[in-house]
Amino acid sequence: MHKKIILILLVIFFSITPLAEAQEFDFKEMNYSVLLKSGATSLNINPIFNFRNDLNRLSLDLNYNGSEFKLGGTWLIKAQESKDYQTEAALSILSKSPDKGFTASIGIEGSRFLNRDREVLYELKYIISGQTLEYRVGYLTPIVKNNYLILSIGNSYWESEPLLLEAGFKVQF
Repeated sequence: MHKKIILILLVIFFSITPLAEAQEFDFKEMNYSVLLKSGATSLNINPIFNFRNDLNRLSLDLNYNGSEFKLGGTWLIKAQESKDYQTEAALSILSKSPDKGFTASIGIEGSRFLNRDREVLYELKYIISGQTLEYRVGYLTPIVKNNYLILSIGNSYWESEPLLLEAGFKVQF
């Protein structure tokens, strides 16, 4: 039932926004990371598209663990923003294991801005079908202009490990 409500909300949003030309988007950022777990790793590629209305953005997730691809998408809506922090509501659709369809999640993502372009990242999502939480806390620091290092700990809906280390890069265009 919850998945149907989220899917209906997404359909309504994407059918209303063309009236305001809000569906036009810019490809602004790409995140590349590796999720490290005991004995194995998985690659995560995450392109992010900003909508021109400056209220929301779309984040796509492609995860490969060496044997299968997993897909997801998150609609991020600005909830609170100041010069020190940013918090977004997050509505996600995630693929389950092969031939088992999709599930949905609802939660928040955000960052606390520190000095000189450094950020503390946080994420908390409730996975509706599994009735579990997905969480992450991390740190983002600049390497060179428009490139950042990401280090975080947390878990992933797609991985069975309760705690994963994520190491990766954020590239802005």
